[in-house]
Amino acid sequence: MSEASSGESPLHDPAYVPAPIDKIFGTSGPYVIKFNATTGVREAIVRLSSPMYGDCRICYHAGTGMLFAAGHNQVNQKNFALPQQAREIWQVNPSTLSVTPLNIATW
Repeated sequence: MSEASSGESPLHDPAYVPAPIDKIFGTSGPYVIKFNATTGVREAIVRLSSPMYGDCRICYHAGTGMLFAAGHNQVNQKNFALPQQAREIWQVNPSTLSVTPLNIATW
């Protein structure tokens, strides 16, 4: 995702991560984007998975200090509420932007 296109794309569910990181994170499609909390300047971007459809959601969990993003990898199914291989929650380290899938289909 280029700087130009991410600047034109809507940001969904921003999450603030307090000190010592002091950054704002948000999702735009399958990407997690990191912003400077003071200036709003985009600093980094990471793709959660490929393929991805639709928007992802993100939240900050203060107890673990991690970000969690949720999304899906296939078009909507009849039984939307049931866990499927195509749906996932990813743990994102706010310092390194390393992405770890939680493999929710195995829960």
